[in-house]
Amino acid sequence: PTPTSPAIMPPAGKKKEQVKRISQATFDSAVQENVDEFEMEVEEAIADAVAQFEAQGIDLGNIVKAPRREGEELHAVQGVSERLAAAVAAGDLAAAIEHGKALIGEMAAGDEVRGLAGTFGAVPAAAGSLALALAEEGGDDAAKAAKAAKVVVVLPVLTQLLRFEGNRDLLDETMLGTVARALKEFAALPRVQECALACARNACIRNETNRQRLVERDVPELLVAALRTHGRDAGVVREGCAALRALTQDDDMRHTYGQAHENAKKLVREGGLAVVMEQLGVNLGGGPGIEPVPSITAELCSAMGRLAVRNEYCTQIVESGGMGLALGALRASSGDAAVAKQCFVVLRAVAGNDACRRDVVAEGGAELVVAGMRAHKVDVGVQEQGCAALVSMSLRNPDNCVAIVQADGVSALLAAMRMHSGALKVQRHACLALRNLVSRNPELKAGILEQGAEELIRAVRLCHPTVDDIAKAALRDLGCDVKLQELFTSVPEHMQAKADLNGPILAGGNP
Repeated sequence: PTPTSPAIMPPAGKKKEQVKRISQATFDSAVQENVDEFEMEVEEAIADAVAQFEAQGIDLGNIVKAPRREGEELHAVQGVSERLAAAVAAGDLAAAIEHGKALIGEMAAGDEVRGLAGTFGAVPAAAGSLALALAEEGGDDAAKAAKAAKVVVVLPVLTQLLRFEGNRDLLDETMLGTVARALKEFAALPRVQECALACARNACIRNETNRQRLVERDVPELLVAALRTHGRDAGVVREGCAALRALTQDDDMRHTYGQAHENAKKLVREGGLAVVMEQLGVNLGGGPGIEPVPSITAELCSAMGRLAVRNEYCTQIVESGGMGLALGALRASSGDAAVAKQCFVVLRAVAGNDACRRDVVAEGGAELVVAGMRAHKVDVGVQEQGCAALVSMSLRNPDNCVAIVQADGVSALLAAMRMHSGALKVQRHACLALRNLVSRNPELKAGILEQGAEELIRAVRLCHPTVDDIAKAALRDLGCDVKLQELFTSVPEHMQAKADLNGPILAGGNP
C-alpha cells in the first residue's frame, strides 16, 4: 500500500520553514536508485542517500535506515502493521493482540520505526484493537478481569506509536474517545488507569487538538479521580502527574494560543491541587508503613508547580500546607537532584504571589534553595530552577533580598553562572536575580561586585546576545559602567525639514 504521508511534510509541532521530512518510500527509492544506477552496496547506498537528503535540510528522524532483512520486499514493521490492521478489520481480537505485541517489538528500534508504522495504518489499527477489547462482554467479575487484561495488553501498542510526534496527528475524536472510555470504565483498576493515562499523555505532547479533545471527554476529572483512588500506586501517580503536566502545557507551535491556563483551572476546580498535596503528604510519610519514594515526590511537586497558575492557587498551596511539604521534601531528599529541581519549581511558582513570597523566605526557602544548588552544582536543571526560584523570591521585596544575601545566595548564583556559562536560561535567571537583589537594596551592590558579578554578567552579553538587555540592566542597577544606546528617536516631520536646512536636531529639539 501507499504510505499515507506525503513525500515531503513538516513534522507536527514544527514550523514549515524550519524542518522538512520525506516519506519512507521516497528514501527507499533513492537507496534503490543508488544500487541500480551506481552499483553501490546496500550499506553504501543508504549512507549516500542519508548524506544527500541531510545536505538538503531534510530531517530523517522518521526514516528507517537499516537494510531490509534478507528475502523481504517490505520493511518488517510494514508487514506487522498490515497484519494488525487486517486482524482489526476482521474483528479478530486475539490475532490483533499477537500482532500488537510483535509491533511493540519492532518499535523498540526507535522513532523511525514508529513513524513508519504510522504511515502504514498502525495508529488506527491499534486504536481499533482497543475498541475491540472494550467491546468485549464483561458481565461477572471473571469476565471483567479478562476484559481488563486485554485492555492492558493493547493500550501500550497505541502508547508506543504515539511516542513519535507525527503519529499524534493521525488520531481522531473516536480514537481518543476509546482512551477516555478505558479510564472511565476501569476506574477501580490501577493497571488500566496507568496504561490509559500514559496513552493520554503521549497523545497530548505538542498537540493542542488532541489535548482539547481529551479535555472535552472529561479526562481531567478522570485523572483527578485516578490520583485520588490510587494515590499509593506508584505507576498511577507517576503517569497521572505526567498526564497532568501534558494537559497544562502550551507547546504546540501550530497554535498561537493554547488552553493550558484554562486546563489548569479546570484541574484545580476538580480537586486536582488538593489531591496532589494530599498524596505528597502520604508519600512523605503520612501513613503507616509508607516510605518516601523520591521519584514520586518529584512527580507530585512538578504537578503542584504546574497548577500554581493563579494567586488564589498559590495561597491555597501555602495555607493547605503544600509549601511546607515541598520544603520538607527538600530537607528529606536533599541528595536527589530530581526532587530538588521540582521543589524549586513549586517555590518559584508560589513566590510569584506577592504575599506568599514573604512566607516562602520566612519558612527557610532561601536557605534550602542555596543548599540544594550547592549539592547539585553540575545539574543544569537544578541550577536553572534554583536561580529562577531566587528571582521570584527577590522580586519587589527588600527584606527577602537581605535574607537571600545572608543565606549566601549571591555565591550560589555566581557559581551557577561560572559552571554553566553555556546555559542561556541559567544566565538569564541569574542576571535577573542579581538585578532584583540591588534594585531596592543599593547597599548590597558592593558585596555582590566584590564576588565578581560584573565580569560574569559582561560575559553573558558576549555569549548570549538574546539576553543582552537583561544583562545590561543588571550591570546598570549594580552601578557598573554600561553604554545605554537609544536605538530609535522619532522626529516630527516639520522638525526634520528644519534639521535638513540648519543641521542636526539636539535632544532639546533645537538645532
